[in-house]
Amino acid sequence: MTHPCLLRERSLKSLVAALLLASACGRGTPAAPATPTITAATSATQAATATVSPTKAAGPIAVIVMENHSYEQIIGNAYAPYINELSRRYALATNYSAVAHPSLPNYLALLGGDTFGVTNDCTACYVHTQDLASEMTDAHVTWKGFMEGVPAPCFQGASSGRYAKKHDPFMYFDDIRTNPTACSNVVPFTELEDTHLPDFTWITPDLCDDMHDCSVAAGDAFLRRTVPALLRGLGPHGVAFITFDEGTSNNHVVTIAAGDGVRPGTYAAAYTHYSLLRTIEDHFGLRATGDARSAPSMRAMLK
Repeated sequence: MTHPCLLRERSLKSLVAALLLASACGRGTPAAPATPTITAATSATQAATATVSPTKAAGPIAVIVMENHSYEQIIGNAYAPYINELSRRYALATNYSAVAHPSLPNYLALLGGDTFGVTNDCTACYVHTQDLASEMTDAHVTWKGFMEGVPAPCFQGASSGRYAKKHDPFMYFDDIRTNPTACSNVVPFTELEDTHLPDFTWITPDLCDDMHDCSVAAGDAFLRRTVPALLRGLGPHGVAFITFDEGTSNNHVVTIAAGDGVRPGTYAAAYTHYSLLRTIEDHFGLRATGDARSAPSMRAMLK
């Protein structure tokens, strides 16, 4: 279906309505989600919820995972002007690869450091091992997963509208899905509005906004709506990683690090999803998980 996207700017305490037709994908006319207004957690808020380790002084991290497009389909694509703008302004990994096909194994790798033998997009397969979220919880690093289209926090169904469980890795790890406290951190994307960001933020767009079912232009429009407010919320030392779960003809995918905590430029080292996980773990002083232990870190891209 084609969906003209509805752009709305929301401040922390008030809503100023401004409707703008943006590019869409397929047929139909559902409204796109409001542009989030996001603020970084104050030191007082963080002190009340987490024990701050020295490495956390570098700032919070966010990850946005897009879908099913190879590097060559995005960089230089006239229908992805915003992504290309980010790649020129910030840090672009030019030799970054996903680790598997189809989607789910890549999401598990990003969160758990392994594909765990998963070779399809199963919805009733679970992993009983520690993952990034449980590591963060143990280390008092605050985190939250924002899933566009999910109907409620800790939703464990296979799908709902344009939400797909296969793009929500949190719901595959037993230490999250069976723990009500941890599971309550996996919430609808709408909760990103008017909120203080945790130390670590994960964002999964819905099946249209992530380019899975819709056009490159639709995904680019989602990022244009979302990333500016996200970067403001991350603050002067924050970093937002934008990556793709997998490519099409190959697994060479775009990965960009954006924000004030980034060293701009192009980086040609051979990175993978395990490298991104390793970088996040190093950033927060956590022990590397699974194949992330031997993966090269992407810390060179960060200040």
